[in-house]
Amino acid sequence: MAHQPQTSPDLSAFPQPITINPKSRSHKQTFIILHGRGDNGPSFGPALLALEVAGHGHLQTLPDIFPEAKFIFPTAPSRRVAATNRIVLKQWFDIWSLKDPYSKEWVQSEGLRETTAYIHELVKEETKFVGGGNVFLGGLSQGCAAVLVALLLWDEDAGQAPAACFGMCGWLPYAKTMTHLARRRRLGTENQDTGIEGQQRFDGAAGTAVEHLSTPGEQSILFLQDQLEIHKPDAGAPSTNFRNVPVFLGHGEDDEKVLLPLGMQASECLEALGAPVSFESYRGLGHWYSPEMLGDMVTFLQEHSSAFKY
Repeated sequence: MAHQPQTSPDLSAFPQPITINPKSRSHKQTFIILHGRGDNGPSFGPALLALEVAGHGHLQTLPDIFPEAKFIFPTAPSRRVAATNRIVLKQWFDIWSLKDPYSKEWVQSEGLRETTAYIHELVKEETKFVGGGNVFLGGLSQGCAAVLVALLLWDEDAGQAPAACFGMCGWLPYAKTMTHLARRRRLGTENQDTGIEGQQRFDGAAGTAVEHLSTPGEQSILFLQDQLEIHKPDAGAPSTNFRNVPVFLGHGEDDEKVLLPLGMQASECLEALGAPVSFESYRGLGHWYSPEMLGDMVTFLQEHSSAFKY
């Protein structure tokens, strides 16, 4: 059956983000950082910015290190939790189980589609002020998961991609299938019968099919688009702009909510898709960030972005 053309999602449910202006009089970079499930921007943002960053001088916080950066902390809309059908939480998308994020993945689709569009709009708007290559995108836990999906679905409609992305104690939705598709294509075993191969994507308006995609990442991104029901009238081979965006992922080894293997799987999936990714784990750290994690993140951003080389 042909898919209907994509319609623009309603972003009115997203509350107004909080903004922390640069310490300097000049504004040259913008950081957009998403909170975890059940949290909110006003609670998450100031606490993150108050923590001293390890390895970057005495009593140095993120605003101290990046004095010309504006920090934006969005808040997720309230969504009903499908697993209970009663509880309502601030969440970027619904999820059936944090213990097994790949169970009943369909509950994620609507929220991820809306949040992806919202993130793209935030980055596009900030790019107007600081220019391309000066917007950085990050998130904690479910915020990390949402950011990674938004990055993988970056195309010309979203404007210029972020200069870099970072995630803390997160995971990547649909990573298991996307990794399988990418590795199968890379190994030249695309004719194996896995229950997914041979799938074609038809567009009702153009009457075309996308098949025999040439790179390991393209079929995985096509799969992700289909899961989120993102279909465009002029559909062609999906964009792989994410390959130009360096990604840092940090994870606590004692994380009791998003287990370490899920963070590692996110890194492995991004690597299989051709993304430049760096993964670090932290002994004794649970489901949160630490001075050491923030220190490694800062070093990564400084080394991989021209925004701080002036």
